[in-house]
Amino acid sequence: MSQFYAISNSLTSFIFLSIVLYIASLRLDPKDKLNRLFLSSCLLTIVALAADVGLTLLQNHQGQLAFVGYQTLFYLLVLIPPVMAYNIMLLTEILATDREKDFHYLAFPCLLPILMNFILMTVNYVLALYQGQPVAYGKGTKVFYFVMAAFTLCYFIRSFFNLLRSRKMLGREYFWMLILFCLLPTLAGVAHLIYPHAHIIWPVISGSLIILYLYLQDLLIQRDSLTGAFTRRSFYRALNKVYKRKDDPLRYGIIFMDLDGFKSINDRYGHAVGDKALTSFTRLVRKALREEDLLARFGGDEFMILSKIEGPAALDDICARIEQTLTEFNQNSNLPYKLSCSMGSKIIDPKDNLEDLIEVVDQIMYAEKHLKAANQHPDARSAEPQQATSGGESGGESGG
Repeated sequence: MSQFYAISNSLTSFIFLSIVLYIASLRLDPKDKLNRLFLSSCLLTIVALAADVGLTLLQNHQGQLAFVGYQTLFYLLVLIPPVMAYNIMLLTEILATDREKDFHYLAFPCLLPILMNFILMTVNYVLALYQGQPVAYGKGTKVFYFVMAAFTLCYFIRSFFNLLRSRKMLGREYFWMLILFCLLPTLAGVAHLIYPHAHIIWPVISGSLIILYLYLQDLLIQRDSLTGAFTRRSFYRALNKVYKRKDDPLRYGIIFMDLDGFKSINDRYGHAVGDKALTSFTRLVRKALREEDLLARFGGDEFMILSKIEGPAALDDICARIEQTLTEFNQNSNLPYKLSCSMGSKIIDPKDNLEDLIEVVDQIMYAEKHLKAANQHPDARSAEPQQATSGGESGGESGG
């Protein structure tokens, strides 16, 4: 009965996390890096929970087979934590930067602790089998535990740094949820070093992964799957919060954007290139915004920005930064089209009806778009394809 109590937490966590993994594998897109890291972390934790249960069941058994099984499970349990922490670090790296970013530059320096831990623990494992004496929780084992813990801690420190630098972009609610996701395993790891027989670290990690799954589920609802911008529904929810706040709604403004010439890109180059244009446009607009500004995809090639501002000039500054960012991109881009957008902006007045507010900025934006089309101003760069010259370079721009 005492053994059952010892494994009950791990066994319960194993069952619940297995169910979460099954549901998540059906609902989450496995092509997304963030989702892949979550699914692999769940799988690693399930393996660790099973190993923890097996270790407890074998610790009082005699015989060579039980001894080999015990040492093998122990070896597995000391290999997994740095790998798990590495997964969490990459996950926070994606949240802090760009989901599409390539992390090859992290490969060697960040995999080095995992490699060193693997070498040291493998030596420990081989010596235990060779000597025929158990080393788990025995003499000298604490040295290996502290080495493994030090390697793991390096990854968690980086994870906390990633979350801290992206706290404004994540928002208060998501920031503290993800801090809790990283903090619980860290505290459980410290407790495990002090009380190695407590069997709490992997149940706590499984609980943290369930917290992360709640975040990913909310992300599915609030984020546009293609661009990563917030959805129309999320924008309206944020806008309603602004109206309900006690501070002056006049300190907030919205900007309505429409990507110029987007239909021409789809017609000439296909929807795959059109999708790439949308993701590039979203990335460039984000670059021009502050971390606390909210960018939402309103539908098709239309986007909306909600920003806390000091005054009317601040909205003009945001629009100018967006135009400058797009211009710089166009000057350095080899793409056969240019990216530009038409914008309409307005400071939010508490007397405004929400639907009327959206309609006003929509009219302002389309007035600018029509003015561009009528005047073909040289600064109104169009996203439509460029006419190629005989030398293979881009020629004059077609009108929006």
